[in-house]
Amino acid sequence: MKPSLAVDVSGKGDHYTNPGADGFFVFEHKINELDDQLRKLWNAARQLGSSAGVMSASIRLRERLWRILHLFHQNEADLFPQEMQESVGGDRLLKSKKRHRFLSHLTHFDPRKLDSRQLALELQLFSRDISALLECFSQFPEFVNEIPDWALGNDLQDWAMVFNNNEDELKTYALQSYLHDSMADIGERLDRMATKFIPVFIDLG
Repeated sequence: MKPSLAVDVSGKGDHYTNPGADGFFVFEHKINELDDQLRKLWNAARQLGSSAGVMSASIRLRERLWRILHLFHQNEADLFPQEMQESVGGDRLLKSKKRHRFLSHLTHFDPRKLDSRQLALELQLFSRDISALLECFSQFPEFVNEIPDWALGNDLQDWAMVFNNNEDELKTYALQSYLHDSMADIGERLDRMATKFIPVFIDLG
């Protein structure tokens, strides 16, 4: 689904593609799965002494995933405060053992300094980091035709443009629900990378 560059910020919408906060927890799971595969990819590349580019791109993308997840979490907390509070027990993002492992390499990241004003920039950088990793994969001729979703980088740029063009409306219901609805599309596309491509690349690369 290509992001729409025109968003109605005038009022409340009637529904979400993913009603309530459940969509976030699905998205969080997919982010965790991709992070785990990127960790394995980095370890495999290091042990095999293969592409330094793959190693660098994978660690940068892992760092970006946390920042993106944090911004989506903030958005969900605004939209569904009761559901998020009941489901995450105050701050599940920082308490789980898996999250501790996820954050172990982010020694200089302070989530208090990251808010919706950085959303457009973070999506642009997310696009850059995704595209950089896919470009690294393209250096292996046997995998060129298997690389998933080259369009994701461009689509993330389009999403970033939406939020940049509506920067004064970032806390409106319409923009926040638009970000919420985008999770399903982004999550599914990241999931294909995590479950369909990276494991095969690790096994055969």
